[in-house]
Amino acid sequence: MKLTEVKSWLLLLNNDLDPRSVEKIGQIPYDMVVVDHISSQKNVPETASGDAVKRLQRGPDGTRRPVIAYLNIGQAEDYRAYWKKGWRVGHPSFILGTDPDGWAGNFPVAYWNPEWRQIVTGSGGLIEQIRAAGFDGLYLDWVGGFEDESVVAAARRDGVDAREEMIAWVREVSVVAKGGERPLFVIAQNAAPLLQDSSYVDAIDGVSHEDIWFTGADGLAEGDCPVPRTADEVGSAAYLARLDKACRRSHDKDPASAMRFVGEEVIVPLLKLAQDRGKAVFTVDYALKVENIGAARKASRSFGFVPFVGARNLNTIVGLPRADDRHE
Repeated sequence: MKLTEVKSWLLLLNNDLDPRSVEKIGQIPYDMVVVDHISSQKNVPETASGDAVKRLQRGPDGTRRPVIAYLNIGQAEDYRAYWKKGWRVGHPSFILGTDPDGWAGNFPVAYWNPEWRQIVTGSGGLIEQIRAAGFDGLYLDWVGGFEDESVVAAARRDGVDAREEMIAWVREVSVVAKGGERPLFVIAQNAAPLLQDSSYVDAIDGVSHEDIWFTGADGLAEGDCPVPRTADEVGSAAYLARLDKACRRSHDKDPASAMRFVGEEVIVPLLKLAQDRGKAVFTVDYALKVENIGAARKASRSFGFVPFVGARNLNTIVGLPRADDRHE
């Protein structure tokens, strides 16, 4: 299956893919499934990912579907097998700080550092492990890390351009992913401004973007917080009146919240740049209420994108694909 033929998909992370979860996913008619390469985690058997992938690649009707591995290329994660005892911010030097969104165990890195690149693309590295486990592609996270304050500061110290280094990094990842006897799909998450660079678009097969229509709030709401669609809506009385207590509390507390930035008006035209180049475009919104799930799906499909709507924790399944998803 080509990525552009996918009409429904599942993004499920923070899940240990136990046999019951894998069987449940296997019985749902998603066209594509994105999960974590759990065998890269500490104390998880090497066969765990491979066994899950084989089952997930078969849909309920026996149809073959792509299973894509989550891969964080902009952060080191202390729960991965590559993480060594004694590692911390500043040691090794490519670990730059803590996650700005509060995700425990995640650390922005200097992705231009050869030691970090070896972990991901080198012999025996993460991409090689993902291919060996039978995955069909990579789902690249933290591509937008070039905008992180600690990354920008480190790039300045090292005399490099963080944005250009990220483009070069994604291109390197893509070359490794597509090398060998079994090429892997490459899907990049977020970082929509990079879609203005043709060499970056050429390196990927698809793009996914979060928080265009609905978002969540750290520790407060797993979804259902509307994102401003236009610049005029940002901070307006009418927009703020749409926020429930949990969403409003997060909006007021977090200056980096998606509720403080434009979604559709800014992000969609950038995603269209990739779509016009023949790339698959996926969207990720966080909602649990039926009406919001429906609204996010309708908005995404109106632009020819493929929506996923779920809880922000990304470890539960909500909003199952409709029977007519394949015909829209």
